Parts: sequence; structure tokens; C-alpha cells
Amino acid sequence: MKVPALSHTADTILYMYYGNAGASDQRNSVDVWSNGYVGVWHFASGAEDSTGVNNGSLGTVGLAAGAIGKSASLSGSNYVRVPTSSSLEPTAALTMEGWIKPTTNNSCMGLFEG
Repeated sequence: MKVPALSHTADTILYMYYGNAGASDQRNSVDVWSNGYVGVWHFASGAEDSTGVNNGSLGTVGLAAGAIGKSASLSGSNYVRVPTSSSLEPTAALTMEGWIKPTTNNSCMGLFEG
């Protein structure tokens, strides 16, 4: 959720519907992720990009329980593929972030390949 402004003098009411199948879908990816984000992947059912720009695919990746929802379960030659896009070619410094739970000390070697 992105809240553009909160007042220090008046209450702001935020509603969160969790587990309510009757609640209407109010997703608005364009307004949640700032223009500084070019990809945000959550692996609930695939490799959809929450920014709505760079959807990917889960090669031979399985899904497993994650810290929040599902996660990608990678081992050996599994991969998440995101098609080539000019929006993913940095023109300046680049920051990549991920939640990783290695099963061995060296299981993160070669995680990001360009």
C-alpha cells in the first residue's frame, strides 16, 4: 500500500481487506510503485510484475511457502525468466533486493546472472 500523505492534525482512515472474498479488487499498481521501480516480482502464482511492466515466467521453478504468501523454490538449474526490456537496462546505479533463504552456505552463488 502506498499512502501519499498523512496529516499530523487529522485522522486518516485506511482500510485493509484480508481474506474477504466479497471485497472488490482495488489494486492500482501504477500508483503504488514509484517510477523508480522497474520490477517487483511476487511469486504467488507465477512471475507477474507488480509494476505491470515486466512480467516473467517460472521456468522449472516450484512454489513454496514464503515469508509473505508463496515464494519461488530454486535449486540446481531452476530459473525465473524476465524478457529483455529497455526498462531493465540501468542508465545509472542499480539496486536489486530480494528475500533469500539459502539451504546451504554456498547455495546463493550465481544467483543473479546478467
